[in-house]
Amino acid sequence: MKYNLFTSSAIALSLFLNFPHPSQAQSSSTCQNTVNQVKNEIIKKGAKKALIETGVGSANDRRNPTNRRDGITITPWPSTGDNINNGYSERSYSRINNILNSPVLMNSWANMIMRDCSNIAVVTFCIPQADCVASFAASPEGKAIYRRQASNCDNYDRISWYEECYN
Repeated sequence: MKYNLFTSSAIALSLFLNFPHPSQAQSSSTCQNTVNQVKNEIIKKGAKKALIETGVGSANDRRNPTNRRDGITITPWPSTGDNINNGYSERSYSRINNILNSPVLMNSWANMIMRDCSNIAVVTFCIPQADCVASFAASPEGKAIYRRQASNCDNYDRISWYEECYN
């Protein structure tokens, strides 16, 4: 009898640990909904679409003061296809420049993502087929902090978590 009770308890515990808990599933769902919301806002502001890339482990950096390890890159896109020339719109490209020249807007989106995506440590915004223009790093409190241009990019290991070497 003791053996059966132990076996049943072990199986139940194993099942509990191997299935996602409601809070984990909700967290993942909430994160995806927030990323989709940011994507939709970018499109409403004039981009034809928004490319979103998640870098799993890309923020696994000794300078990172958080337990978050992933990064996300957001590129507002001025055309309808993956090729920038497919459905390209100069008007859309102009609106994308307005988006990428608004640190307040990008900071707001980065904060939304960091609030709802507990694994995201860095949110970066890029110009289509060009350089990235802004990056936000998570503080230990989970707030997005703009990464300013580092004064010395020759020794990357010496720059702060809240600095970046932009091209």
